Amino acid sequence: MKLGVDQFINYQTTDYSQVLSNVDYVINTLGGSEPQKQFGILKKGGRLVSLRWMLNHVFAVRTGMPAWKRLLFGAAGWRLDRLAAKNNQRYYFMNVHEDGDQLAQVSQMLEKTQLYPKVDRCYPFTKVNDELAHVAGGHLQGKTSPHIGELQLEPFVYCRSTVAKDQLGRFQD
Repeated sequence: MKLGVDQFINYQTTDYSQVLSNVDYVINTLGGSEPQKQFGILKKGGRLVSLRWMLNHVFAVRTGMPAWKRLLFGAAGWRLDRLAAKNNQRYYFMNVHEDGDQLAQVSQMLEKTQLYPKVDRCYPFTKVNDELAHVAGGHLQGKTSPHIGELQLEPFVYCRSTVAKDQLGRFQD
């Protein structure tokens, strides 16, 4: 499995909800009215994870909140849960905060599932200003990765000149 995207969308000129469909997972970082649009692009059985919007009963139970908060958050998130249930989708709220133990667990999960970043370009460390200019220009199709000879500054990304390989030696496209 490879991390990355199949289609790049310029959010300034294109409404993603008009061009995407049948998506497995959506991570909502925007809040507002976006969840309604995001449910529209999810496939049946898809999952919407929100980092910024409405708490719900599932979140209250998962985090061990008392019964009165479960009831309160269940009522607050009822509309989203009902919207999700129409297509056998699920809505989850995730409270994002710094947690070193959780980051270590995520790191272990990523290593076990062998997820690798999609690499746009690799730059020798001596051309770091070119790399920063490339990033600032936008329209990346993956990560950029600096390297010093054979030493990589990103885990799981192996760069030789401007060619990237994953940890198993396969060329990234």
